[in-house]
Amino acid sequence: EKLRPEICVKGYHEVVRTAVAAKLRAESEDLLDIDFMFVEADTFRGVQKESKAETFQGTQFLVPKPEHLIALKLHAIKQQPSIRELKDLNDIVELIKANQIDVSSGNFKSLCLKFGTPELYQKILQYAQ
Repeated sequence: EKLRPEICVKGYHEVVRTAVAAKLRAESEDLLDIDFMFVEADTFRGVQKESKAETFQGTQFLVPKPEHLIALKLHAIKQQPSIRELKDLNDIVELIKANQIDVSSGNFKSLCLKFGTPELYQKILQYAQ
């Protein structure tokens, strides 16, 4: 809520808002669309602490580590499976492949069961092989 007025003045408008996320679309092709996921302050601090600085189109961003992105996507699927599963499950598989994550490891399984469901973990195992 604190950011919305400033972001809208910069050329964005909110197109979707749920209890866990908001999507803002750029009104100009010079801007990138923005998706926000609402998390507890402690969760945000943990993700931010382990993020890595990356530069994209001349602008520096903090990028969460792949496991944190996967956890957020699992959480989103768990909250709205009919809306989120198709896209987010594909994103998770692509993150796994791009970052060579061992889906059979105990740590990865724990992550899936904590933020997702046993069924999602089985689907990930199937699609990531």
